[in-house]
Amino acid sequence: MDLSNQELLGAINMKMPFGKYAGSPLLKLPEPYLVWFKQKGFPDGKLGE
Repeated sequence: MDLSNQELLGAINMKMPFGKYAGSPLLKLPEPYLVWFKQKGFPDGKLGE
């Protein structure tokens, strides 16, 4: 899937809605957490897109 620059900027600036990093922009999350999150499965909705 190709994302436009606008969509990519929106995604990386989205705030983590729950958990240890709640309120942090996705861009600021540690890479190991993002890898773990991907393996567990992203939630439905905008964050999961």
